Amino acid sequence: MKNTMKAFGFGISLLLAAPAGAADAIIDIGRIASGGNGCPGGGALEVYQSSFSGRMMIFLPEMSVDVSEKRVDRKACALSLAVSLPAHQRLVIAQPAVFGVAELAEGASLVAAAEVFTAGTEGPRVEAKLGAAVEGEADSFYERSAEEIRTVCGAQVNVRANLSLLGLKGTARTGASSTASLEGAALTLRVEDCEVD
Repeated sequence: MKNTMKAFGFGISLLLAAPAGAADAIIDIGRIASGGNGCPGGGALEVYQSSFSGRMMIFLPEMSVDVSEKRVDRKACALSLAVSLPAHQRLVIAQPAVFGVAELAEGASLVAAAEVFTAGTEGPRVEAKLGAAVEGEADSFYERSAEEIRTVCGAQVNVRANLSLLGLKGTARTGASSTASLEGAALTLRVEDCEVD
């Protein structure tokens, strides 16, 4: 799937721990693969990068749920990015976050979640839960995990992210408007030098 890449800062370089040329050679966000009913259907995956911090923001315009009539509505999007590291460097995956907006009827709720990991391992997970305090009032959410994981030196890994949005009608009356959108997710990817045993 083709990706739209935009600079969130002064450049497209993802990493600070290596020169811009080396960063481009190690991590190419243009090769992010995506799939799921919450991913852009045939459109571009919009990704913004910070050349300062390694922070990456992924926007998901189709990740929305509506439980005005349904009891449950769920959307998901799985992302994958292959990374091959030099022998003296390792990858740091840190601080996944989810953000969006919801307008829920009283009794309805939502759960937005993101898990970032490398294939065959567990990694940081973040979850935002929201219920309606005042019926029909729009409410934004942002939740971030402070966790991070590191690969071994010189690893060849698939970085994966599972993003999901679950809407639950609960005790909300039938026909009462209850909608929510996971507007996007964010995570930090950077490389750091390491010593090979």
